[in-house]
Amino acid sequence: MPGGITVQTAPSGVALTGQAQHKRATVTGAAALLSAYISGGLPKTISGGSAIGPSQNPSVAYLQAESANTGTVYVTWDGQSTPLANATLGFVVPTAPAFLRIPGRECVAAIKCIASTGTQYLQCYFEP
Repeated sequence: MPGGITVQTAPSGVALTGQAQHKRATVTGAAALLSAYISGGLPKTISGGSAIGPSQNPSVAYLQAESANTGTVYVTWDGQSTPLANATLGFVVPTAPAFLRIPGRECVAAIKCIASTGTQYLQCYFEP
């Protein structure tokens, strides 16, 4: 690649289990909060032991759809609207090398997801 830039990728479906800030979401065709699609919900601690606090959510979420997905994941994060599986409402979560960055504790807590078809997977990375 130009300028010596390399892009590192992980095999599809691999989530780093040793780091609290990296999670895998299993999204279905029923709209729900992102926290409901992540085993254990949103992380409350970050690797290295830095506590976020029980009443706080991560300050930033990065979402990326897995390349093996056969459908699309749509999201909203305004706390009011719900994404629709027919693509009439919501932002598309892209695959690598792109990602969707959602800043703000209130916005991260309000992320809602829906899969266009079947079960789709998201890689999620959170900052404290």
